[in-house]
Amino acid sequence: MVNNIFYAELDKIQLHPITEKVYKTKNLEVLKLTMKMIPQLVAVIVVQRGEFYQIIDGVSRFMVAKELKWKTLKVELLDLPENKIQDQLVIRNLRTKRSIHELCNHAELILGILGKSQGKRRLMLGDSSLNNEMYSCAGKDRFDIACEIIGADMSASSLRRLLEVKEFEKKGDNVIKGFELMEKIEKGEMKIHQALNVITNYRNSKKEQGSNALTEAMEVVKGKNYQLFNKSCENLNDIPDESIDSTVTSPPYFQQRDYPDGVRDMEQPQHGMERTVDAYVEKEVDINRGVYKKLKKSGSLFMVITDSYDGQVNCLVVEKLIIEMVKSGWFLNQKIYWLKDNQKPQNDRANRLMPTYEYILHFIKDPKLLFYREFKIWKEDGIYEVGRGSKDSGFGHKMKTHTWTLKKPLVRFRNFLSEQRVNQVLHANGFNWTELKDIDPAFRHMAPYPSVIPLLPILLTTKIGDTVLDIYNGTSTTTAVALQLGRKVIGYDTDTVSHEFAEKRLRMVEENLPTNQEVLDFENEFIKNNEEQDKMAA
Repeated sequence: MVNNIFYAELDKIQLHPITEKVYKTKNLEVLKLTMKMIPQLVAVIVVQRGEFYQIIDGVSRFMVAKELKWKTLKVELLDLPENKIQDQLVIRNLRTKRSIHELCNHAELILGILGKSQGKRRLMLGDSSLNNEMYSCAGKDRFDIACEIIGADMSASSLRRLLEVKEFEKKGDNVIKGFELMEKIEKGEMKIHQALNVITNYRNSKKEQGSNALTEAMEVVKGKNYQLFNKSCENLNDIPDESIDSTVTSPPYFQQRDYPDGVRDMEQPQHGMERTVDAYVEKEVDINRGVYKKLKKSGSLFMVITDSYDGQVNCLVVEKLIIEMVKSGWFLNQKIYWLKDNQKPQNDRANRLMPTYEYILHFIKDPKLLFYREFKIWKEDGIYEVGRGSKDSGFGHKMKTHTWTLKKPLVRFRNFLSEQRVNQVLHANGFNWTELKDIDPAFRHMAPYPSVIPLLPILLTTKIGDTVLDIYNGTSTTTAVALQLGRKVIGYDTDTVSHEFAEKRLRMVEENLPTNQEVLDFENEFIKNNEEQDKMAA
C-alpha cells in the first residue's frame, strides 16, 4: 500500500460513490469556524480514480473547504482496489477509546490554538471563567468547540473541570499525586465532580490546618479506633485476613433503591438493581466471600434484609440468599426478626398484608468455634424479667439530663434491651431522622436503620477491643454503635457524601465516648461473661 500526502486541487476532488451513499448531512458551523482559524491538521483520505481523487474519509472537511472557496485541500492518497474500500471505511470508523490523559492532551492542543483568537468581541471564543456564556459566531465558547473537534463524550463544563483536576495533579507535591485522582477517574472509581470536591476540601484543610493537613474527602479516613474507606467492598485487601470479629451490615435491597453512583464501577450495574433475583444473590454471595476471608474463625456475619416483590409475587430473595450463602461455605445460625412498631403504610401492596418486619440473618464460619455471649435474663419462654423501659428507642433525641445523647448512649441502649419481650424477635421503631439531626441536619440517606438494630449482634458476638466491620456503611450506624461500645470499627461505602458524613459522625462519637468501665457495667447488667471473657474485655 502506497502512502502519499500532498495538497490537491479542490476541483479534482469528489466523493467516492460508497462514501456518498453513507454520508449524512451535519451542522458544520463549528468546523467551518475552526477551519478558518486553524491550518488543516488532518488530511482527507482519498483514492485515485482516473483524473479525480475520491474521498473515503473526511467528507465534512471537504464540504467546508468548498464553502470557504479554498483552492487546495490536504489529502492522503491510498492505493486501494475497489473491493477494499468498504473494509477501509469500517476500519476508519472504529474508534479506540482514548485514555483520560490523551483526551486532555488533545483538548489542550485545540484550546491553545483557539485561545490565540484575536479580534472584535463578537469573534471571541471565551475562556474557562465565562461560565458557559455564549460568544463567537458559532454561538459556542471554546470549550464547546474543543469538545466537538476532538469528539469528547462530555460537556464543555466537564472538560473544564477535568483539565482543572489534571493541572492540580500535575503541579502538586507527592501527597497530591498520591491521591491518584486522574487514575481514579480513568478507572471509573471517581467522577470528575468528586475529584474537584477532593481538591476543594484539600485546599480548605490546608488553610485551616497548615501544610501537613490531609483532606477529609480522601479515600481513607482514620480515627483512633475507626477506619472508613470511600471505595467498593468488593475489594477488602486493606483488611488483614481473619482479623474481623463480627460484621453487621445491610446490603442494598433487591430492586428497591437507586443509590448515588459515588465511586462505584460504572461498567457494572448498581448492586441491588440487577435484572434478576439470581443475579442479585450471586453478586451478594460473591461480595461476602471476601468478608469470609476477613472474619476470624470465631466470627459472625449479621445481614439486615427484607423481602422484595415483583407485582404480587414474593421474589424469594431471602430464601435464595440463604441457600446460596450456605452453599458457599457459611452456616446459618439464626434468623432474627425485626418487628417494626411504627411501620408506615405502603402504597405498593397488592393482595397481601402490610409487611411489618425485616430479617437479621446470622451467618457463621464455624459452629464449634463461634464466639457468642448469652443474656443473663434470657428465659426459656423468651420473657424478660426486667421492667419495661421507655418505648422510645431513638438515638439522638434531646434528654433532660444530657445536652447531647452521644455522650451517654448507654441510657438508650438499656431502655431498648429492657423493653424486649420475645426471643428471636426485636421490637423497635423504624428509623427516625432525629437520630442524626445533631450531626448534620441536611444529610439524607436512601435506606438508614435505627441504632438499636446492630446493638444485639455487637453485644452477643464481640467484646470491648474487638473489631466490627460494615461493608455498606451508609449513615455509619453500625460503626457508631460499635465505637460507643468500645469496639474498633471499619466501614466501606462507595457514596462520597455518606463517607464524609460517616467521618463527621465517628469523629464526634470518638470525642464523646463512655468509659470502658461504663460499658462493662452496662454489659454486665445483661450479658453473661465468664471469668476469661471478663479479663479479655478489661
